[in-house]
Amino acid sequence: EADALPLLIAELSLHLTERDVIIVVDDSTLTTARETEVRCRAMAGDASHNLIFDHSYQRGGRGGAVRRGLKLALSIWPNVHWFVECDADGSHRAVDVIRVLNSDLSSDLLVGSRYLPDSRIIGWSASRRIQSRALNILIPRILKLHIHDVTNGLRRYSRRAVEQLL
Repeated sequence: EADALPLLIAELSLHLTERDVIIVVDDSTLTTARETEVRCRAMAGDASHNLIFDHSYQRGGRGGAVRRGLKLALSIWPNVHWFVECDADGSHRAVDVIRVLNSDLSSDLLVGSRYLPDSRIIGWSASRRIQSRALNILIPRILKLHIHDVTNGLRRYSRRAVEQLL
């Protein structure tokens, strides 16, 4: 993530407006977090003022990081309409993040899928691909969900959904 995040931010910065903000929730060591922030700000160029970094030693996993980021965003911007979150491990292209952000769908939750015809998975090992496919077959069947990519870390939430989650 420390290597992939600056690249993602550089690409996202080309598409974001002045009203868009990227919040990076980082649970790595303080040294790694500071180095990553410096690299991200450099890659963001003129958009570096649109970056907020939240570092914590609390390792709550991905779910804890997402909740922390959403809570921070809601506290700063209580009237914002959309919140987009994605993991920064290199598995999401900036174009897909922007596509999810700008989608015309008005649902409370929009899940970006890696398994749509226009989607691509880059840099995954065969074992990670197999595990993802298996989980995305089993979990929806067990929980009776109508989501094709339940393990995906690219989602857009409405303010109402964020308030309910928190």
